[in-house]
Amino acid sequence: MKKRFGAFGINSTMSSDVGKKRILFTAVQAALWAGIIVFCIIHKSSFTVSGIIGLAPESRLLAAAVMIALFALKSLSIVIYSGLLYIANGILFSLPTALLVDLIGTLVMLSLPYCIGKKFGNAAVKRIAEKYPKAKAVSQLRGDNDFIFSFVIKAVGILPADITSMYLGATGVSYKPYILGGTLGMSALAISSTVLGTSITDPHSPGFYISLGVQAILMTATLVFAFIYKKKFSKGNTDT
Repeated sequence: MKKRFGAFGINSTMSSDVGKKRILFTAVQAALWAGIIVFCIIHKSSFTVSGIIGLAPESRLLAAAVMIALFALKSLSIVIYSGLLYIANGILFSLPTALLVDLIGTLVMLSLPYCIGKKFGNAAVKRIAEKYPKAKAVSQLRGDNDFIFSFVIKAVGILPADITSMYLGATGVSYKPYILGGTLGMSALAISSTVLGTSITDPHSPGFYISLGVQAILMTATLVFAFIYKKKFSKGNTDT
């Protein structure tokens, strides 16, 4: 067997080992992600409000852990609708507890795909742009303020949340403004859906109609804000 001598040979061997480990790590990640997507597609019919509630154990602490895990699962698959998770939280917990679980779950849901996108970088941007042409329109909205940009993208919901999270991570949006803006952008859906869940068992109650009204107001306000931001950003580009 041929021996390697000197620093050059050692460095070449080490680089080769690191490269193999990276390839193996990427392959394992891809296989895990594919497995999660297949699992979600097979059990798609189970991801309803009643199905999600059925997964929660009696212990409130364990139920919260299960819900946060479902938020993590949702972040890796577009099959699950995040609104259902927020509604389920409203049914399972008291409103303050539900909102706390919402917050933790949202942070997890936004962080995982962001980190994946950041890791794969340009390759992720290319794949997302090919599969979702609207992603190009998303990138055109970006100005100098990543906080506002992240807020608008998450609030308007042009694309599934996990896709935009991955895209923003891959395009180099800083994590702190992203997570703060993204969480705030998701708050309208989270709060209104959770309040809806607290009164969903009695659709004729005032609370049910109030929650629907609040949801409509928050969504309308978000869309108006997004429109103003887009108009202002477009005008800024024209002036320059």
